Amino acid sequence: MRTAARIVPVVLATLLLAGLALPPAGAVPSPTPATTLQFYGGEVRAVAQIGTTIYVGGSFTGVGYGSPTIARAHLVALDATTGLHLPGFDPRADDDVNALLRSPDGTRLYAGGIFNNVRGCTSCDRLAMLDPATGVANTAFGPQPNAAVLKLALAGNTLFAGGTFASVKGRRRVRLAAANATTGAVGSMALHANGAVRDLAVNPAAPPCTWPGRSPRVAGVTRYNFASVAIGSRTLTAGNPNIHASGWGWRRRRTAPPPT
Repeated sequence: MRTAARIVPVVLATLLLAGLALPPAGAVPSPTPATTLQFYGGEVRAVAQIGTTIYVGGSFTGVGYGSPTIARAHLVALDATTGLHLPGFDPRADDDVNALLRSPDGTRLYAGGIFNNVRGCTSCDRLAMLDPATGVANTAFGPQPNAAVLKLALAGNTLFAGGTFASVKGRRRVRLAAANATTGAVGSMALHANGAVRDLAVNPAAPPCTWPGRSPRVAGVTRYNFASVAIGSRTLTAGNPNIHASGWGWRRRRTAPPPT
């Protein structure tokens, strides 16, 4: 029996993040204390959960309970039950966090964005592997994309990254790359999307990796705004929805409704 190839969907966009004029978040100090953690000075862009801990990334510059009195910018942890800040997690990312992803066993937290430093780790710029308890970065893991990471996805021990970058670890990987999820070693996949990759999704049943965005070509082949890659071969699949509008996200839908 032949095993179906794994595929990843991906969204592409020619508009770089640097060119986006995103409005600032409207959060302002409250006259009354809040009972759950609040975010100030920017946006929330990514959320991940490991056990009872929720991790939040974004462009915010402070958090607190009615005012930004806690110095936690861009990445913070809170208790999923109480909504209270967890001070033990202190990654100190120096710029925006756009993507968060947990490892299947919950021992690693991946962060992607435009940061250059995470708790003193200068080799962790724009893509880092963190200790979920402390926020300390693994200094041996350093793919180092040269521009923004917008989205992350995992398939087995392969970490896929999409964004606006043109190289990873000094190797030409235009806006889409695959790396070893443990070591950070850059994989052989070199499809070179000509627009930003904004989202990634892995199909766990017959896995391809799929992405949306706003780009007419991937690996030199016409794929308007949506493409999929066979994970095993790292090659573009024949699927071509031919979507003539920019995309920001993709989600896989069950072929049958879940049991009630």
